Amino acid sequence: MIFKYATLPSSLPSSVLANVWEQPAIAGIDKHTAVKFMYNSPWENKVVDRITGQKEFRLLEPANMYLSVDGAVGKDKKMAVGGYYYRIHNNDWQSDNINLTLSYTHAINKFTQIRGGIAATYSNNALNTNNLNFWQNTDAGAMLVANDASVNTPERYINCKAGVWLNHPLLFGGLTLDNLFQTTITKKPDLLLASTAIAGINIPFTKKYTLTAYGKRTSNINALYTAGAMLSYNNKLFAGASYENSNFATVTLGCNIKDQLRLHMSWGIMANKESWYINDTNKGFVTAGVRYLISPSKKSSGAAL
Repeated sequence: MIFKYATLPSSLPSSVLANVWEQPAIAGIDKHTAVKFMYNSPWENKVVDRITGQKEFRLLEPANMYLSVDGAVGKDKKMAVGGYYYRIHNNDWQSDNINLTLSYTHAINKFTQIRGGIAATYSNNALNTNNLNFWQNTDAGAMLVANDASVNTPERYINCKAGVWLNHPLLFGGLTLDNLFQTTITKKPDLLLASTAIAGINIPFTKKYTLTAYGKRTSNINALYTAGAMLSYNNKLFAGASYENSNFATVTLGCNIKDQLRLHMSWGIMANKESWYINDTNKGFVTAGVRYLISPSKKSSGAAL
């Protein structure tokens, strides 16, 4: 029976694709409380000397940082609670986001789960006015600093999203609806309803090798598509390649250590021919992530979280 080769969701490379900051329904999907950290930054490799062809590599802004915690609660583990802190940082502005997520799991049969989740995120978006000068030249040549209250007042609001997730040893899929509605605190954000749909299959060839193939569609103002595949070995090592967001060729490498600590890193480069060289500059992104499962002690293993 093929299910004898199926591994835990936390061991499969497909679990890299499911993060609570993207899909609220997967809160508590790991067998223990999960702590995740992820950092993402764009990069460029730019020619600085056209004669020698010397290039300079550097990370760009904005940089994205995620820190999340989620886990199942109660004796039956059907409910789960999670949350995360998400920060976008730029020299001229930053966005700080604090989230609370709730999810519920219904077992359709021994192997299949349907999960639903809702989330509310407090967002604080502000300009770094210390690094900005708003000025204009007068007839006398002087520079006037603009004291604009709309610039100095941060944009604060609460944004809500919802999602569903289907989980099975051989397949997975989900739909997220973001920006469902907002509660304005200082300024009303100009947000459009966004959606993300993802689906994939896990193919366990042997006890040691599992192939995961997946596709994703993200829709906001425009629709972006992602397609990729990952291969895992013995639930310890995994590697994959994907075409991300209709523009980036990406390679991912990662490892699971005792199914408790997971490390992974992705490297993407613009794949469209028109984007290979922009003023002698290559561009892309780099992502690094860590996930740690907090195992309960033997004394408390039978107690609810």
